[in-house]
Amino acid sequence: MSFEARTFRGLSAAGKTTALRYLAAELGAEKHPVVMVRLAEIGSGDQLKVSIVCTLFDQARGHAEPPEFEALDQIRAQFQDHFTASQKVSELSYEEVISDFRAATGFVRNCRAGKIVEFEPEKVKTLFDEKEGWVVLQLERLERLGFLSRTIVKEGDALLPRFHIPRLFTRCWETSA
Repeated sequence: MSFEARTFRGLSAAGKTTALRYLAAELGAEKHPVVMVRLAEIGSGDQLKVSIVCTLFDQARGHAEPPEFEALDQIRAQFQDHFTASQKVSELSYEEVISDFRAATGFVRNCRAGKIVEFEPEKVKTLFDEKEGWVVLQLERLERLGFLSRTIVKEGDALLPRFHIPRLFTRCWETSA
């Protein structure tokens, strides 16, 4: 569809946001990558979103002229690109918890060093830095940030909490030393 053919027929409002959404839908239908970030979010301290968009944009721009590979090589290249972007997003998410939020940094670094992705709080208390506050408050803060997800496990007659660190944060641990 040519640009001239992209009219705003049938739209109840023709404001900038409506126009951008319309263009995003049209371009998306034609298999063009479209990422929208509100201007208010750029430079607002939530750099994770902006970094993700920039990473995706840089990768999309690098594929303007696709290489002429065999089909299997193209699939491998796409997987590697996706894996690299996932690693970058994971690293940015991890760094956001450590650097921006400074939530239980000692514990988070210990989990990465030991590649701990699931645990019972009683068994990992020694991994927390007591200078950062009570363990229960550190766990609560990490849970609110989305770094931990809680489940309840039944062992005998007891119900015990167990925590899991989502893959978003641990994917980058696979390449760390």
